[in-house]
Amino acid sequence: MAYKTFSLHAPTGADPNAKYVVSPNEYAPEGRTVQFPSKFSIYVVKISTVDGSVQIDGEPHTVDQIVGNRLYLYHRPLVDSAGNITTITASDGTINSAATNAKQGYIEFSSLPTGDFTVTYSAAPDCFSMWQLNNLQDDVMEIQALLGPDNQTGWVGMRHLATTILDKPNSSLDSLLSRYVSLPHLNQDVRISSTDDNALTGTLGDAHNIYIGLQKDTIALEGTGVRIGGTPGTASLFSTIEIGTTTGDKTYFSGTISGNDQVTIGGSDAAVASYSGVTFDTGLTQAYYDSSMLRVHGDIAGMGDLKVRGTVTITHTTGETSTVLGDFTIRDELFVHGISHLIGPTETNDLTVKRDVTVQGDLVASNLRGRGKNGHTLVDGLDASEVALTYKHVINKNKGHYVISAPRSLEAYAPVETIYHQGATGQGSWVVGDEFIITGFFTQAASSSGAYESILQLQWAAGDLPMVSGTVAGYAGAGVDSGVFSDGLIDPGSLWIQVRDGNAKGYAAPIFGYTIEQVAGNDITKLNVFTPKQPSQAIAANDTFALYSPGCEHWAYIIPGSTSSDVKVSGSAEEPLVIGFGDEIRVLTSVTADLDVSNPLFRAYSGMAGNTGDAACYIIASAEGVDEESPPNFYVRPTPFTMPEETAIGEVLGHTVDSGANWSIQQIVCYRPGGRYDSSWIPIHPDNDNITGGRVVSKISSPVKKYFFNHNLGGGIAYSDVSIDLYLASYGTQDADNVRPNQHEPYLRSLWGADNRAEFGLSGSMFRVSLTEQSTSATEKEASVFYFDSRLIGIQLTDDVLTAPKETSGSVPNYLRLVVSRNN
Repeated sequence: MAYKTFSLHAPTGADPNAKYVVSPNEYAPEGRTVQFPSKFSIYVVKISTVDGSVQIDGEPHTVDQIVGNRLYLYHRPLVDSAGNITTITASDGTINSAATNAKQGYIEFSSLPTGDFTVTYSAAPDCFSMWQLNNLQDDVMEIQALLGPDNQTGWVGMRHLATTILDKPNSSLDSLLSRYVSLPHLNQDVRISSTDDNALTGTLGDAHNIYIGLQKDTIALEGTGVRIGGTPGTASLFSTIEIGTTTGDKTYFSGTISGNDQVTIGGSDAAVASYSGVTFDTGLTQAYYDSSMLRVHGDIAGMGDLKVRGTVTITHTTGETSTVLGDFTIRDELFVHGISHLIGPTETNDLTVKRDVTVQGDLVASNLRGRGKNGHTLVDGLDASEVALTYKHVINKNKGHYVISAPRSLEAYAPVETIYHQGATGQGSWVVGDEFIITGFFTQAASSSGAYESILQLQWAAGDLPMVSGTVAGYAGAGVDSGVFSDGLIDPGSLWIQVRDGNAKGYAAPIFGYTIEQVAGNDITKLNVFTPKQPSQAIAANDTFALYSPGCEHWAYIIPGSTSSDVKVSGSAEEPLVIGFGDEIRVLTSVTADLDVSNPLFRAYSGMAGNTGDAACYIIASAEGVDEESPPNFYVRPTPFTMPEETAIGEVLGHTVDSGANWSIQQIVCYRPGGRYDSSWIPIHPDNDNITGGRVVSKISSPVKKYFFNHNLGGGIAYSDVSIDLYLASYGTQDADNVRPNQHEPYLRSLWGADNRAEFGLSGSMFRVSLTEQSTSATEKEASVFYFDSRLIGIQLTDDVLTAPKETSGSVPNYLRLVVSRNN
């Protein structure tokens, strides 16, 4: 009969981590410790045969039982009559037979097993040693301590636990657990209470509290239903059910909540901030409150349908409003006894109005199933298609392909003195016609005096007027050398003023005259300027203003983006960006997403020699496939040329030092709305030295001088598509009063206008040089164009134009002005 390694009672089928084999080999280390109660102790069956031997077939072992390369067997191997150890084999690994020790019962491996393995050998009878018996009794005592003795108060053990058993499998538990409480009737009603007497009402002393769980425990009750309350049919007994005892407790449920009686939610101690602290009967009639099935003291928020069969009454007593955030569907009539405010899109079917309808905004008539010829809605008896015809073909006809109007920048803007362009170079005194914006504040409210209905007193934010660099000839009437102020800007109508803030924000008017109010050293610090009409809203002291010249002001509707390589296009409802596409327009009233310029700049730079250089990319607006009432799409390309239904609106100038891998934006250019550039009058410096650039022209005698003007009229135009005129003029000395025009009629659009209080009189020495018309004169033209692109024009003056121009019989001009207009 084969030898059984373990007893039939041993829990050998337990998880490997939950069992521990106690070896009878007195030399084996795993037989000298007690693992219970963390593990089951599994003992090896001892060989009790006194004489002879037993064949051990497949004694199981694990690799972790090997100490070094030594394995202690469960029994001593048999030694034959000649003193030799009988054969020992293993299912895995190689045994070194020469190292087998029969006395200590171990073998050694020359090559270790790789996993669980078995050993087969002939074993001699076992002899028990005292350490094994000691360990065995320790193991038994561990079990005794776990169960605990009977009738020993306070002793730790299972026998002394008040244990509830929901299923008692057999009667053995009666002796094993002497204090257990059995609830075996799972197929019957289970009662947990202080008594079985239903008639007992519960007097003081015979009731008990039943606690299930502690503060942080989660109690889960599963079943077809849980009833908490009195026994049905005993109407005289009522239960008070509390779920949560503090205002911070929360109750969640899934499913249906049904109340057969009145339900009140919230109370005077509610923690929610929206609770008013009063009951319904203070705001409604007593009948509503007393007879309501649901009484809610506080706000109600619902994430699903709310269906009410009956009257819905909303009473407000302290100025609240009722808001519906979502669809509001009424299947029958809606009566509004008061004012209805419909803020936002409102869709109706048949709408009958018995009194006037006042619309304080746009009235949009959509092309949806109306009674017009093509199913359009009628507006004042007219088919809406007639409105669309006018919109497309009359109002917006011949708009060209350029920016029609845009939000004007009202921030101070200093002239750019450096050209950032891959096709042209120049800086300092070469760049004279840049755009400008001057800012300051009003020192008092608008006033009037005599013939001047609107007098505005201006003071510069920086203490002087930063208009030009260099110097300008002194003011004869004022007796000061201004240093920075250019009188030519006050040519009637050339300079405009716009209010930037305050009640009169947006007021814009031309300036037709001025007087110097205050100077500081060589600087003019305060001016009185005259406009045709005061604003409808009063200007207050310290309101701010911006001075600009139409055709030369600064525009900034292309702005920096979220990163250094992005830009955005900006418009607003108050100041939209309007772009022409032939006979149609598109309008932008918001700020676009980022437009990346690094890749277009790289493509524009591709193929150029050297690691360092400049390039330009272009912002393109497209109306292709865009509805008339929707804003255009915007793209960035390395070329200014456009496809049909496209318009270039600006460009970005970039600089690279690593062959186009990275770019720094040098300048963002917005193309000028209206297709017209006017440099306004620029003073001509009387000398050739100390010229640093800006809005000053250096007077020359020889050699020929070249000047750059930033016209910014846009891409897609050639020199033949524009008309260019150069004006030169000079001011005279103060004349007698009788040669001045009266103060109400401008005279010949002169430099100094009709204001007889101005410090200078009329000279009449002004002439025009056309730079695009064919010359019919045998004499050489005073100026010509040597460079022209989407934003830059270069003007070359002859040697004598600033010293002895032919048209004025030798009069020397003091001011220069360039006007460039698109022909389309």
